[in-house]
Amino acid sequence: MTMPLLEVCVSSAESGWLAAQNGADRLELCSVLQVGGVTPHPSLFRELRETRLPLAVLIRCRPGDFVYSPNEKFRMISQAEGFLAAGADFVVLGALLSDGTLDQDFLDQLSKRLGTSRLVFHRAFDSLADPFCAIDVLASHGWARILTSGQKATALEGSDRLKALEEKGAGRINILPGGGIRASNATEILKRTGVGQLHASCLLPPENTEKAFGSAELLDVVALQELRRAMDRAVCWE
Repeated sequence: MTMPLLEVCVSSAESGWLAAQNGADRLELCSVLQVGGVTPHPSLFRELRETRLPLAVLIRCRPGDFVYSPNEKFRMISQAEGFLAAGADFVVLGALLSDGTLDQDFLDQLSKRLGTSRLVFHRAFDSLADPFCAIDVLASHGWARILTSGQKATALEGSDRLKALEEKGAGRINILPGGGIRASNATEILKRTGVGQLHASCLLPPENTEKAFGSAELLDVVALQELRRAMDRAVCWE
């Protein structure tokens, strides 16, 4: 079995460098994780480009739902173009219609402006009415992967669906489980789903980072190291 890949979501330069030094294989950059993440500042990308790890950048212009106005979609496409031109390996996007289906107009715009081999569909996927149909659409467009918890609160709870999604997309598009992943459940998730990569944030608990105006989003280095070791041990269950 190939060693499983670990993507770590970070929202600061400090966390990004710590993740790079403690077992991350790829970084996803974003801001304000407390609201699910929004597009980060380009300066964060420029600094973490120096880690030399593959970088994915979240493109989400605001918190809230994934039904966007034409102006919002134009803004996100512009942001994505900027990060890709600056050297991002992937950009992470997603948009839905109010009926819970993929926003096909947005997908078409992305294809025309960006191509799709460096596009990742984010956890808007977990709000889709028919995720299996969506896999066919995204795969046919050439998207690289889908970040999903299997439409459950955590990837462990969604592991049965994640396995089905992995089988559906096999050879066409990668499934990246995310949501509540830690050392205590990583091996089980890998074993149940058959995927080859996981996504985690490994944040310190908010009570350990409280500030006067909110909680800092700091990486728990010990938790990351333990997760890395658990994922590496998972090769033994072949």
